[in-house]
Amino acid sequence: MAEDLDRIRERIRLLRGRTEAAGCTSAEAEQAALAAMALMAKYQVPEDLADRPPIRNMIYKVGKARLRRPWTDLYHEIFHWTACRGYIRDFDGSLQIEGFEPDVEIAVYILDVTGRILDDERKACLASAAYKRRKLPRTRRTHLADWLAGVVMGLRHKIREAARDLGDGKERARRLDLVDQHSTTQAVTYKPRGRPPTTSSAAFQEGAQRGLKHDIRVGVGTADTPKLIGGA
Repeated sequence: MAEDLDRIRERIRLLRGRTEAAGCTSAEAEQAALAAMALMAKYQVPEDLADRPPIRNMIYKVGKARLRRPWTDLYHEIFHWTACRGYIRDFDGSLQIEGFEPDVEIAVYILDVTGRILDDERKACLASAAYKRRKLPRTRRTHLADWLAGVVMGLRHKIREAARDLGDGKERARRLDLVDQHSTTQAVTYKPRGRPPTTSSAAFQEGAQRGLKHDIRVGVGTADTPKLIGGA
Protein backbone atom coordinates (compact mmCIF):
# COMPACT_ATOMS: atom_id res chain seq x y z
CA MET A 1 0.00 0.00 0.00
CA ALA A 2 2.81 2.40 0.86
CA GLU A 3 4.55 1.57 -2.44
CA ASP A 4 1.30 2.30 -4.34
CA LEU A 5 1.04 5.66 -2.58
CA ASP A 6 4.64 6.43 -3.49
CA ARG A 7 3.88 5.78 -7.16
CA ILE A 8 0.82 8.02 -6.99
CA ARG A 9 2.80 10.79 -5.33
CA GLU A 10 5.52 10.44 -7.94
CA ARG A 11 2.87 10.78 -10.66
CA ILE A 12 1.51 13.91 -8.96
CA ARG A 13 5.00 15.37 -8.62
CA LEU A 14 5.71 14.81 -12.32
CA LEU A 15 2.39 16.35 -13.33
CA ARG A 16 3.00 19.41 -11.16
CA GLY A 17 6.38 19.78 -12.79
CA ARG A 18 4.83 20.16 -16.25
CA THR A 19 4.71 23.94 -16.29
CA GLU A 20 5.26 26.61 -18.90
CA ALA A 21 8.63 27.33 -17.27
CA ALA A 22 9.55 23.69 -17.94
CA GLY A 23 8.75 24.08 -21.66
CA CYS A 24 5.10 22.99 -21.76
CA THR A 25 2.42 24.98 -23.54
CA SER A 26 -0.18 26.78 -21.45
CA ALA A 27 -2.78 24.16 -22.41
CA GLU A 28 -0.47 21.28 -21.45
CA ALA A 29 0.43 22.95 -18.16
CA GLU A 30 -3.23 23.57 -17.31
CA GLN A 31 -4.20 20.00 -18.18
CA ALA A 32 -1.35 18.61 -16.05
CA ALA A 33 -2.29 20.85 -13.11
CA LEU A 34 -5.92 19.71 -13.25
CA ALA A 35 -4.86 16.05 -13.42
CA ALA A 36 -2.56 16.54 -10.42
CA MET A 37 -5.32 18.23 -8.42
CA ALA A 38 -7.70 15.37 -9.25
CA LEU A 39 -5.21 12.77 -8.02
CA MET A 40 -4.50 14.78 -4.86
CA ALA A 41 -8.20 14.96 -4.09
CA LYS A 42 -8.84 11.30 -4.86
CA TYR A 43 -5.97 9.95 -2.74
CA GLN A 44 -6.04 12.73 -0.13
CA VAL A 45 -2.47 13.86 -0.74
CA PRO A 46 -1.89 17.20 1.05
CA GLU A 47 -0.17 20.10 -0.66
CA ASP A 48 3.03 19.81 1.40
CA LEU A 49 3.48 16.17 0.34
CA ALA A 50 2.63 16.59 -3.32
CA ASP A 51 6.13 17.62 -4.45
CA ARG A 52 8.02 15.34 -2.09
CA PRO A 53 10.10 12.69 -3.90
CA PRO A 54 9.40 9.04 -3.01
CA ILE A 55 11.43 7.52 -0.23
CA ARG A 56 14.15 5.02 -1.14
CA ASN A 57 14.28 1.80 0.83
CA MET A 58 17.18 -0.56 0.20
CA ILE A 59 19.03 -3.45 1.81
CA TYR A 60 22.82 -3.26 2.13
CA LYS A 61 24.70 -6.46 2.99
CA VAL A 62 27.53 -6.12 5.49
CA GLY A 63 27.74 -9.58 7.09
CA LYS A 64 26.82 -10.56 10.62
CA ALA A 65 30.38 -10.03 11.87
CA ARG A 66 29.97 -6.32 11.12
CA LEU A 67 26.83 -5.80 13.14
CA ARG A 68 28.86 -5.13 16.27
CA ARG A 69 31.22 -2.46 17.49
CA PRO A 70 33.22 -0.76 16.11
CA TRP A 71 31.33 -1.14 12.82
CA THR A 72 27.96 -0.01 14.19
CA ASP A 73 29.48 3.19 15.59
CA LEU A 74 30.54 4.03 12.04
CA TYR A 75 27.11 3.22 10.59
CA HIS A 76 25.36 5.56 13.02
CA GLU A 77 27.74 8.37 12.01
CA ILE A 78 27.11 7.77 8.30
CA PHE A 79 23.34 7.69 8.64
CA HIS A 80 23.27 10.80 10.80
CA TRP A 81 25.26 12.95 8.38
CA THR A 82 23.47 11.69 5.27
CA ALA A 83 19.99 12.18 6.81
CA CYS A 84 19.06 8.51 6.42
CA ARG A 85 17.58 5.96 8.78
CA GLY A 86 19.46 2.70 9.13
CA TYR A 87 18.13 -0.45 10.75
CA ILE A 88 20.16 -3.50 11.69
CA ARG A 89 18.86 -6.82 10.38
CA ASP A 90 20.47 -9.51 12.52
CA PHE A 91 18.83 -12.41 10.69
CA ASP A 92 20.63 -11.81 7.38
CA GLY A 93 23.59 -9.60 8.31
CA SER A 94 22.44 -6.49 6.50
CA LEU A 95 21.41 -2.88 6.99
CA GLN A 96 18.08 -1.47 5.88
CA ILE A 97 18.51 2.11 4.69
CA GLU A 98 15.65 4.57 4.24
CA GLY A 99 15.90 8.08 2.91
CA PHE A 100 15.59 10.33 -0.11
CA GLU A 101 17.95 10.58 -3.04
CA PRO A 102 20.73 11.50 -3.23
CA ASP A 103 20.98 10.84 0.53
CA VAL A 104 20.72 7.03 0.21
CA GLU A 105 23.18 6.98 -2.68
CA ILE A 106 25.69 9.01 -0.65
CA ALA A 107 25.24 6.74 2.40
CA VAL A 108 25.86 3.62 0.31
CA TYR A 109 28.92 5.21 -1.30
CA ILE A 110 30.43 6.03 2.13
CA LEU A 111 29.62 2.52 3.36
CA ASP A 112 31.44 1.08 0.34
CA VAL A 113 34.51 3.26 0.77
CA THR A 114 34.82 2.90 4.55
CA GLY A 115 34.19 -0.83 4.32
CA ARG A 116 37.16 -1.26 1.99
CA ILE A 117 39.28 0.98 4.21
CA LEU A 118 38.51 -1.20 7.23
CA ASP A 119 39.30 -4.36 5.25
CA ASP A 120 42.69 -2.91 4.30
CA GLU A 121 43.35 -1.74 7.86
CA ARG A 122 42.55 -5.16 9.26
CA LYS A 123 45.16 -6.69 6.96
CA ALA A 124 47.65 -4.00 7.98
CA CYS A 125 47.09 -4.74 11.65
CA LEU A 126 47.52 -8.50 11.19
CA ALA A 127 50.80 -7.86 9.39
CA SER A 128 52.13 -5.41 11.98
CA ALA A 129 55.02 -6.22 14.31
CA ALA A 130 52.97 -5.15 17.35
CA TYR A 131 50.29 -7.72 16.53
CA LYS A 132 52.80 -10.50 15.90
CA ARG A 133 54.54 -9.85 19.21
CA ARG A 134 51.36 -10.91 20.99
CA LYS A 135 51.30 -14.67 21.32
CA LEU A 136 47.99 -15.32 23.07
CA PRO A 137 44.82 -15.40 20.94
CA ARG A 138 43.00 -13.22 23.48
CA THR A 139 45.61 -10.44 23.42
CA ARG A 140 45.73 -10.57 19.62
CA ARG A 141 41.94 -10.20 19.41
CA THR A 142 42.07 -7.25 21.80
CA HIS A 143 44.86 -5.59 19.82
CA LEU A 144 42.95 -5.99 16.53
CA ALA A 145 39.68 -4.76 18.04
CA ASP A 146 41.32 -1.65 19.51
CA TRP A 147 43.16 -0.96 16.23
CA LEU A 148 39.94 -1.11 14.19
CA ALA A 149 38.06 0.95 16.79
CA GLY A 150 40.74 3.62 16.41
CA VAL A 151 40.39 3.54 12.61
CA VAL A 152 36.62 3.96 12.99
CA MET A 153 37.18 6.95 15.27
CA GLY A 154 39.39 8.56 12.64
CA LEU A 155 36.90 7.80 9.86
CA ARG A 156 34.05 9.30 11.88
CA HIS A 157 36.04 12.52 12.04
CA LYS A 158 36.61 12.43 8.28
CA ILE A 159 32.88 11.87 7.69
CA ARG A 160 32.05 14.92 9.78
CA GLU A 161 34.55 16.92 7.72
CA ALA A 162 33.00 15.75 4.44
CA ALA A 163 29.48 16.46 5.73
CA ARG A 164 30.01 20.14 5.01
CA ASP A 165 29.15 19.23 1.40
CA LEU A 166 25.80 17.75 2.46
CA GLY A 167 24.14 20.91 3.75
CA ASP A 168 23.73 22.44 7.20
CA GLY A 169 22.35 20.77 10.29
CA LYS A 170 18.87 22.24 9.86
CA GLU A 171 18.57 20.78 6.37
CA ARG A 172 19.67 17.34 7.61
CA ALA A 173 17.13 17.54 10.42
CA ARG A 174 14.40 18.52 7.96
CA ARG A 175 15.16 15.54 5.72
CA LEU A 176 15.20 13.19 8.71
CA ASP A 177 11.79 14.52 9.76
CA LEU A 178 10.46 13.76 6.28
CA VAL A 179 11.79 10.21 6.49
CA ASP A 180 10.18 9.76 9.91
CA GLN A 181 6.83 10.91 8.54
CA HIS A 182 6.87 8.22 5.88
CA SER A 183 4.37 5.42 6.43
CA THR A 184 6.96 2.62 6.20
CA THR A 185 9.43 4.10 8.69
CA GLN A 186 9.39 2.46 12.10
CA ALA A 187 11.15 3.49 15.26
CA VAL A 188 13.89 1.04 16.14
CA THR A 189 15.89 0.99 19.35
CA TYR A 190 19.33 -0.55 19.24
CA LYS A 191 21.78 -1.18 22.06
CA PRO A 192 25.39 -1.36 20.88
CA ARG A 193 26.89 -4.81 21.31
CA GLY A 194 30.52 -5.64 21.74
CA ARG A 195 33.32 -4.50 24.00
CA PRO A 196 33.97 -0.75 24.15
CA PRO A 197 37.51 -0.03 22.88
CA THR A 198 40.41 0.74 25.17
CA THR A 199 41.00 4.25 23.88
CA SER A 200 44.22 4.66 25.83
CA SER A 201 45.87 1.64 24.17
CA ALA A 202 48.67 2.07 21.67
CA ALA A 203 46.68 0.02 19.12
CA PHE A 204 43.70 2.40 19.34
CA GLN A 205 45.92 5.47 18.99
CA GLU A 206 47.71 3.96 15.99
CA GLY A 207 44.42 3.05 14.35
CA ALA A 208 42.98 6.53 14.92
CA GLN A 209 45.99 8.16 13.28
CA ARG A 210 45.70 5.83 10.30
CA GLY A 211 41.95 6.51 10.02
CA LEU A 212 42.58 10.25 9.83
CA LYS A 213 44.89 9.80 6.86
CA HIS A 214 42.17 8.38 4.61
CA ASP A 215 40.14 10.57 2.28
CA ILE A 216 36.61 9.22 1.98
CA ARG A 217 35.79 11.75 -0.72
CA VAL A 218 37.49 9.49 -3.26
CA GLY A 219 37.61 5.74 -3.63
CA VAL A 220 40.20 3.49 -2.05
CA GLY A 221 43.02 2.37 -4.31
CA THR A 222 44.22 3.61 -7.69
CA ALA A 223 41.67 1.58 -9.64
CA ASP A 224 38.73 3.55 -8.30
CA THR A 225 37.21 6.46 -10.15
CA PRO A 226 37.38 9.56 -7.91
CA LYS A 227 33.97 10.58 -6.69
CA LEU A 228 33.18 13.49 -4.43
CA ILE A 229 30.53 13.14 -1.76
CA GLY A 230 27.54 15.09 -2.93
CA GLY A 231 28.80 15.24 -6.50
CA ALA A 232 29.74 13.14 -9.49
